[in-house]
Amino acid sequence: MDKILTDPILKAIISAIRPTAVPTTNFELDRDNADAMAFAIAHLRALGYQSQDDRNHMVLVCTSEHGAATPAERLMMGEAVAELLAGTAATSAAARGIGAPVLIVNCGSQTPPPAGVVDLGLGSGSGSDDLTREPATLDDDALVLCVRAGVALAASVMERGRGLLALGHVGFGNAGSIEAMVFALTDGDVAELGGSISPIPQDVAVLSGIILMAAAKSVAVILGDDAAVAAALLAYHWCPESRHVLIAAHQGASEAARRAMAALELKPLMEVGMQRSAGAGAAMALATLDRALFD
Repeated sequence: MDKILTDPILKAIISAIRPTAVPTTNFELDRDNADAMAFAIAHLRALGYQSQDDRNHMVLVCTSEHGAATPAERLMMGEAVAELLAGTAATSAAARGIGAPVLIVNCGSQTPPPAGVVDLGLGSGSGSDDLTREPATLDDDALVLCVRAGVALAASVMERGRGLLALGHVGFGNAGSIEAMVFALTDGDVAELGGSISPIPQDVAVLSGIILMAAAKSVAVILGDDAAVAAALLAYHWCPESRHVLIAAHQGASEAARRAMAALELKPLMEVGMQRSAGAGAAMALATLDRALFD
């Protein structure tokens, strides 16, 4: 993991991330009593979201198919991606209501992605969900490559103009890897993430790069699905200041997601648990925030 902080491109991105004008008290509120929506709106105003020019929103859904995915899970993933492409998914409906496009990005799969999905060219999603049986990739060089890919993707997306960026995920076979990564980061046993392999799925690495680039540009990121929350924790490990652009859409359905949000001190907008919502939770939160900010 140390290569992230020494890679010249990523080092420059991280160096560009500065604490925003968000008051320190935003992260010291009584989380049990603070209104999450009011807090999020104040947070976005402090980040500079004021005018219609800040309404170039996007929903970005990363897809991945890891070696541990079963045939049935691969079928479900294909169906979820097909619904997103057809515009019939709940994610699509929420985004369409505010005119936000949905970008589907392949972060690694066993088979070529269908037409309409952006392929980052990272190869197949390898590794195992059972870390007692087989490591879940990535080596240090591959980790840098994936984070760089996320940075480049975010830079391309932001050429559209400034807006809110909602992150979602469709994939199977990485829950065990995400759990191992989150527990290592929150327990302080980061040494487990080093060496020739690490329990960091490549889709999470890509998402972390997206978050770092967004933080460098003061673009707010709405986290949906456990992979996005885990990626936010990973970005925070490399650059604590990246936390200041994060908004949690919902509380997640796994212990790993709840643990990551507690470490990040994030209060979810919706008190529901969505583990594999294909970005629906983030898209719904995006639509609600857009109307609260601009209507």
